[in-house]
Amino acid sequence: MAFSRSDLSTLDWPTHIAALDAEHVYIRDNKGVYRLNTNTKELTFVSGTDNAPKSRFVTMNGKVYTYKIGLIGGVIEISPDNDNSTFNKFPYTLDIDINEVLGIQAAKDGNIWVMSFGFGKSAISKFNPESKKIIQRQISIKPSVGSSGVAFASYDNNIYYADGTTIYRLKFDEDESLNAASGLDAEETLTDLSAIDNNAGLLYNGLGVHPVTGNVYINTIKSFAQYTQNTIWSFDFNNSAENPAAKYENYTNFPAGFFFAPGK
Repeated sequence: MAFSRSDLSTLDWPTHIAALDAEHVYIRDNKGVYRLNTNTKELTFVSGTDNAPKSRFVTMNGKVYTYKIGLIGGVIEISPDNDNSTFNKFPYTLDIDINEVLGIQAAKDGNIWVMSFGFGKSAISKFNPESKKIIQRQISIKPSVGSSGVAFASYDNNIYYADGTTIYRLKFDEDESLNAASGLDAEETLTDLSAIDNNAGLLYNGLGVHPVTGNVYINTIKSFAQYTQNTIWSFDFNNSAENPAAKYENYTNFPAGFFFAPGK
């Protein structure tokens, strides 16, 4: 099945897509999120998704999730039951305030990982969309967010993120007796790619993790002016943080990031 530009002329610069079934295909564009009925080619705007971020959806339990950007952070839930969204606003009683959501990803246990920033502190949280329960762990930096909205990558309870060309890992401990600041002690600085290779001047777009091997993939360029000097890195950080498992030089220009099908 294919759709021409004229078929979907309502859309303005579509970037991300999530499909539940033939009648519920969700597309994010510059206005927000639309539902596409592929049988009729009808596009319907989903109420409450204005200015949805340029970021991947989370699809789980028959629903689609995105998030609200700005100073009132929260997770937006889209159900196929209607064309309205539900905004899950985070409470003000959290250990680490969430004013700005930087990104979300699906956790393997049906929860949602949320990377956030608020009042000078960053955190990674595990959020249950059904119970609204949230467990937080503070991190030391505000992670870089790529142009395709990727602030971090996860593998089981290992969270990988970056500040410039420095790569960090947090092994997320769900012990509820721990406070959020315990994340600062658990955080690891893995490597600074610019110290390994002089051509690694900038990290370009977000990290990715292979869902089977757990290897972390990173793309760097020397500079925006010297983007043809670039490197794709693959690290097995359980084995070495200095020697990549693989290194591919000068294959890309400005890639959108690394994306794997779950479990593939």
